[in-house]
Amino acid sequence: MVHQKSFLQQRISKATESLRKLRRENKELEMKELMFGCMSGKYSVAHINKNALPDLHCAIEQQLKEINRRREILTTNDVPPPSPLAGAGAVWVRVRVRVRVLVLVLVLLQQLISCLCLWLR
Repeated sequence: MVHQKSFLQQRISKATESLRKLRRENKELEMKELMFGCMSGKYSVAHINKNALPDLHCAIEQQLKEINRRREILTTNDVPPPSPLAGAGAVWVRVRVRVRVLVLVLVLLQQLISCLCLWLR
């Protein structure tokens, strides 16, 4: 009976940890969906639940860190842009412009969320 009890306790512990991990991953995915929805105009920041604002702010910060990390990797490894054969140079320029626009939109959204958090306190 003692072995079965300890076995069940271990199973419950593993299941609880798995549940905690899945909830965290689900929350991160929800915040990414909300962040990109706000950026695309699908959602309005004004209609976001005030309890979700800090999590959204955190998701934006994580996305900015990831973009900056990738940008740093490209610049430190001196990855040259593609050769201008068949218009590849123009594609590279468009990608760089889109990344800059994405960063600007994320920063503006982050500042808006920060203002809303302060205003709602």
